[in-house]
Amino acid sequence: MLEDKTIISIVMLRVLLLITAVFTVSGNSLSTDKEILLNLKSFLEKQNRVNRGRYSEWNLWSSNPCEWHGIFCSPDRVTGINLSNSKISGEMFNNFSALTHLQHLDLSRNTLKGVIPDDLNRCHSLVYLNLSHNILGGELMLTRLTSLQKLDLSMLTKTGKENERTREFYEVRQCAYVLGA
Repeated sequence: MLEDKTIISIVMLRVLLLITAVFTVSGNSLSTDKEILLNLKSFLEKQNRVNRGRYSEWNLWSSNPCEWHGIFCSPDRVTGINLSNSKISGEMFNNFSALTHLQHLDLSRNTLKGVIPDDLNRCHSLVYLNLSHNILGGELMLTRLTSLQKLDLSMLTKTGKENERTREFYEVRQCAYVLGA
């Protein structure tokens, strides 16, 4: 009898641990998104020591990143970042995919340079991506962005070449796809 209770207790403990582990792994939340945004802020401030946009106002002590300039949210997740014309120069942040509900990303009218990071391929919820008016290059391999409806690369000074499969992909999907001249 005691042995049965011990076995049941062990099984219940394992089930509880399993449930806790599942919620911990899938426990992305607004606080997780806030941490990622603060990493983005730190990344941008290291590259832009003098001229800084309003992202410099993002505050560790603010409990709600949805109140920050350029950040848009659903009730409990970050869904959009608009850092257009924010005096950003240097390379692109390489962890946007950690914002698992990100649908809108506008980094236009800055001086971003270098290669567009492969990390953007993992932004599966992205509906709108605007990288126009920057200096970006490399091959664009954005075919994994199945939710994307608008991609703006206009006035993009490219240092590499566009991947032809990307153009074909967006033409087939009838995505509003604007290329730089």
